[in-house]
Amino acid sequence: MGTAIRSSGMIREASRLAAAGELGNSDVIRLLQIPHSKEDVQEVLRTFEQQLSREAKSKLTLDAFVPPPSDVDNERYEPLFDKYVITGKTYTTASGAVVPNELQYYNGQMVHLYGECSNVPLVNAALAGSGYRPITLKYADGRHAAVAQLWSNKFTDTSIRPYAAMFIVVAAVADNAPESQASLEAASNGASSVLVMLDGSFDPATAVYENKARMYMFRLLDTTQVAIDVGRERMGTDKRPGTIDMACIGRRLHLSIKDQHRRGVVQGDLALTGDQTAYESVVAQAAKTAGVTLQALPRGAECVYPAVARIGQGPVVCWQWRSDVAPRLQPVMPGSLHFDRSSEEGRTLLAWGFTPKVLGFFSKVRGVITGLADQTPRCARDSSAACEGMANAGSRLRWGASEEAASAPFRLAWNTSFLGSLKVVLRKELVGPMSDGLRVNWHITEGTFVGPGHDAVVLPGAADWMHIRPDGIAIVNVRACFETRDRVRVYGAYGGVADFGPDGYARALRGEYDQQISAVVTPTYETADPRLEWLNRVQCIGVGKVDMSALRAQFDMYVVRVGERAQEASSAAAQSPIPEQIITAVERFRAAIPANFDPIYVEKVVIPFFLTNVYEGERPLLPMIDLNFSKENALPRDRFGLIYHDWKPTPEEGVMVFLQGLEKRGENNLRKRIYFSAVTPDLYKPMYRAKVTAFFDKLLDQKFADRPFMQHYLDHYFDLYWDLHLGLVGSDIPREVREIGKAFNTVFAYRDPLLPVTYQNYMKVRELQDFLKSWIGKRIDDIQSGKIKNPERTMAWHWLKNAQDGGHFSKKDMVIECLHDFVALSQWGNAIFRVMSLLSEDRGDQAVRASFQKTMSGNFDTAGGASFSPLELFVMELFRVISPNGGSVSAIHDARSSGGAPQQKLGLPFERDSYVSTPHASTSLDPVHWTDPNMFDPQRYLRVPTSAQINDDKCRQIGLARCPFDITNFKVKDGRNAHITNSGFGTLFVVADERSYPVCDYAGFAPFGFGYRRCAGERLTILVFEDFLRKVWRDKIAFRKLDLANPARVPVGLDAVIRDDIGFYRSALR
Repeated sequence: MGTAIRSSGMIREASRLAAAGELGNSDVIRLLQIPHSKEDVQEVLRTFEQQLSREAKSKLTLDAFVPPPSDVDNERYEPLFDKYVITGKTYTTASGAVVPNELQYYNGQMVHLYGECSNVPLVNAALAGSGYRPITLKYADGRHAAVAQLWSNKFTDTSIRPYAAMFIVVAAVADNAPESQASLEAASNGASSVLVMLDGSFDPATAVYENKARMYMFRLLDTTQVAIDVGRERMGTDKRPGTIDMACIGRRLHLSIKDQHRRGVVQGDLALTGDQTAYESVVAQAAKTAGVTLQALPRGAECVYPAVARIGQGPVVCWQWRSDVAPRLQPVMPGSLHFDRSSEEGRTLLAWGFTPKVLGFFSKVRGVITGLADQTPRCARDSSAACEGMANAGSRLRWGASEEAASAPFRLAWNTSFLGSLKVVLRKELVGPMSDGLRVNWHITEGTFVGPGHDAVVLPGAADWMHIRPDGIAIVNVRACFETRDRVRVYGAYGGVADFGPDGYARALRGEYDQQISAVVTPTYETADPRLEWLNRVQCIGVGKVDMSALRAQFDMYVVRVGERAQEASSAAAQSPIPEQIITAVERFRAAIPANFDPIYVEKVVIPFFLTNVYEGERPLLPMIDLNFSKENALPRDRFGLIYHDWKPTPEEGVMVFLQGLEKRGENNLRKRIYFSAVTPDLYKPMYRAKVTAFFDKLLDQKFADRPFMQHYLDHYFDLYWDLHLGLVGSDIPREVREIGKAFNTVFAYRDPLLPVTYQNYMKVRELQDFLKSWIGKRIDDIQSGKIKNPERTMAWHWLKNAQDGGHFSKKDMVIECLHDFVALSQWGNAIFRVMSLLSEDRGDQAVRASFQKTMSGNFDTAGGASFSPLELFVMELFRVISPNGGSVSAIHDARSSGGAPQQKLGLPFERDSYVSTPHASTSLDPVHWTDPNMFDPQRYLRVPTSAQINDDKCRQIGLARCPFDITNFKVKDGRNAHITNSGFGTLFVVADERSYPVCDYAGFAPFGFGYRRCAGERLTILVFEDFLRKVWRDKIAFRKLDLANPARVPVGLDAVIRDDIGFYRSALR
């Protein structure tokens, strides 16, 4: 009944109004304000068709197709939409959506970011073959920049329903346009990039402004499928799915754009100006510099912006965007926008070197698209501009906006991609003069073909059956068979030419050749293997040279693709167009890598290693590292394959706290507190000490005296390691577990991925990685179920108890932590070797030896009211001097707002990573912290604060307003009367049975790091070394250099490979 009432009300009112004659605009607006249904509107259209004005019919037709959203101001009745009416014709998209033929936008918000691109060649490459080129800015200092724009909008009411979109736009002119139209003199005030939207002609009679520059729509992201379909099918725009989050709250504009995979494009927060005229003088100055006459447009003037678009190498489509509203202009503040290279669009903008300069904000945007054909012609993707001109003749002749594109020359799309480098050794066989020239066979005695992801050798029988013409041109005729590492055979046939010079034939008859001869070849390949079947379908070219004195040749081979296949193959190039010389350099570097290296090792380890920089950071004045220096994935990229199956951080496999940013560790560094709960000093004597002393008793048994100590240490080290972690020793530790531990430490010690020893051990870790993780996981289950004897004497048991529900420390995390400790505890070996060196009788440090004698001659375990015992102080001073861990590594981000690093500007297909290492050794020896930093003085730590003393009062005394970290407590849950607290600098320590176990919380004591990132195993390590020294003192053990002709090189820790030339013996004297 309700619908019938509304329907009759609209019809009755329409009948009443029609009685007076024509139903015009105002009449229909009144009708549409009456509650109605789609059927009501259709009945009005049918019944009163002859009386409805053109504009009135348009409004009713639109309402029937797309009713206005109820929560959006109705802007459909603006004069612009009376000029460009909805006709009632429809368009059906490829996915079946039926929409009005006209494309109109009634309400929403829009942002234009006008900017410039420093990498002009890459922007040129993006438009190549379209008949257009970018407009450039010319600065007085000689710099050139291409003008580009990033548009973002949130349309709340359109003829194809609400959606949001992002546009990457290049301001362009026809290829054959005069230079005066293709460039502008740029002002230094940053406003020149907006001039391409203000330089045009205005007709006062029609109140229409037409822009000179063409807006080349390079890439779009849309939020609805119908918008994507209409754009791709009718507008020629390369539209793809995406997410556009644009919100204006007060004068703050939030922008977040992501692609369909949720990978970021751009994100930012911009402060909008309240003064609409403040920037006008800046723009006027830029216009004066460029010689552009700014038009004074009346309010409501119609602005026409001719647009061109193209999908890949397909036809160019031309249309116009018309609007009667203008944006509010203001400068873009540096740092307010961040472009993300994880998405294709973000990489493109970074590769171009896009820097936004001017912000144009439309608080209410509206407009229409004109010049569209009913459907974009489906020409071949490599169609010429002439074909495009015929296909779009209607729209082009009607609007006269792009006649220049029709005259663009025919350009067939093509590209190349690097295939590999061929290196061969030749043997000459002279056949002799023939009717067509001199015949010379060049037999290939050995050769390799190495490229990205593959390598092969040349099989016997290959040769170049060359003939040299009388004009000195050599015709290449190579036939060769290759065999890959996977035993796949590929047949190659190479034609080509080499220019021996005008007298080359005569000299060749005499056996004389230039020392270096260049050649171009045209290889084709054939194979039966389906993995390389694509080789059968490509034509290649090769360029190279032959060293005629050494009879060695080297060629770089490239795949050539043309037309549609060129576009398919260049999708990556569209993401990140790379200068050919850079590709060549990278691939030639790959070709220089040993051929027996697994290709995935090359891609995931070797290449990232050489693209990673680790910089030494500042020496802290306070014992803490700023949160800007994050621990999140703060490990050089080439090492992740040692931990994760996919060669990259994979949280699903588990996470280690030492590669987590503080913000991800839970409240008050919870994750690290749980880890720390297993290694606190109050646990050492009851839980771990017996294991450690038994280990040292075995190592320092008299039967091992005067032998190289460190290899002996490594042979037994993993018994102690797994005993501490999981309660397992001897035969309970599988051979595979011992092997992967040694391999892991060897990789970290040798470090250089090009060394065979590094490669072999890295791949050993990869081979056994899954076995190790499974084994650790099962043993943790055994600890939890009580199958392991004395489980409370393991680190894993305390992790399980204190992790509770595992929300911040799961079993998978425990598995990964056991792998991490390969690195952490491996430094014990390096430290022991350094301690033995300092104490050795023949090459030790006399000050250290004297201090050791003095310490151990007294009550070395009695603190006497101090925070540390004399033996603790001695070990602390040893570690300050030794510093086995060189620094605390942090991940950093590029803070530049000008397009980022070179690899981002160039869109390189690899990432260059940078890290900062906050130094330990140089900080510990900094005279800012100690008046006598080079003196061995264990007493120095009695004069500086401990973590128990860094509270609010101490921080205010230092000059801080408050403690950088709130002091909080974590009650351990494993049955102890203990809690883990922290200093005001974030350093963790334990209080057990009302006794505090602090550490030296002073920047001058840096071997274990700083603040919240300080090594959790610091006190455990000090206690272990105390027991080592007790054993040395009690058993009168001395160290000395062994007389070895060729001592073995032994990996003993991070970046530490030593000559194993120190042994021990029992001395009769002390």
